Amino acid sequence: MQIRNPRHARWDALSESFATRSLSTETPDLLLDTITELGLLPHGASALDVGCGVGHHLVRLSSGLAAGIGLDSSPGMIRQAKDLSRQSGSTHLKFVLHDWTTGTPALIDGHRFDLVIAHKTPAVNGPADLDRLLACAGGACVVAKPVYRRSVLVDAVLAGSGRTQRTAAGSKSMRVLLGRAFELGYQPELRHAEETWTPRMNREQFIASLAEVRSAADPDFVTRAHRVFDECASEGFVEDTIEAHVTLAAWRVEN
Repeated sequence: MQIRNPRHARWDALSESFATRSLSTETPDLLLDTITELGLLPHGASALDVGCGVGHHLVRLSSGLAAGIGLDSSPGMIRQAKDLSRQSGSTHLKFVLHDWTTGTPALIDGHRFDLVIAHKTPAVNGPADLDRLLACAGGACVVAKPVYRRSVLVDAVLAGSGRTQRTAAGSKSMRVLLGRAFELGYQPELRHAEETWTPRMNREQFIASLAEVRSAADPDFVTRAHRVFDECASEGFVEDTIEAHVTLAAWRVEN
């Protein structure tokens, strides 16, 4: 029997909710706005999106791309990305299941992309992850992290356990990545944004979404999670509210 990676299970659980809001143009998008502001994507360029999620950034950029490749370790995210690409008619985009933390896939090894993106992905956290990303860059690099992130429902599940959310986990990763960029001689331009989103999940998806918060030292965690779902659910679904402060770094790369 195949055992699902808990980290992948979390993103699989969120993939449907991410897909439903993926092409909305009603709210600002820090990544897309920065790419436009700094002129990082010339028409007819190529792009690589590591940790692409449901693929909405590549799809939104597709009209100006000659080719685009998105990588993600979540089968659910890749499935949604392929569906989104097909629905939008973006036949020049390719979405591939791959865990960036295991190395650069043979598919792109040795290739240079005009734009490489790592947007709010846990796949790019340390110097080695960034070095592999930069090895694929032939024009510009954009990295973004939620340096603060809080979930209302996670607060509810942890209430009374003596545990709290790790709301600033992304801040440490961003400091490490920026430190590596400066060490290599780059001068990233920084942008910031406050974001709120509301993923909608059924019970199975909600429990799976909590995989990274669950702890063996907290034996009542799952019981509390089910109780929170029962208290908050409407017609079989709960809607979380997630607030985040996102920091984005962008810089030119010449290889």
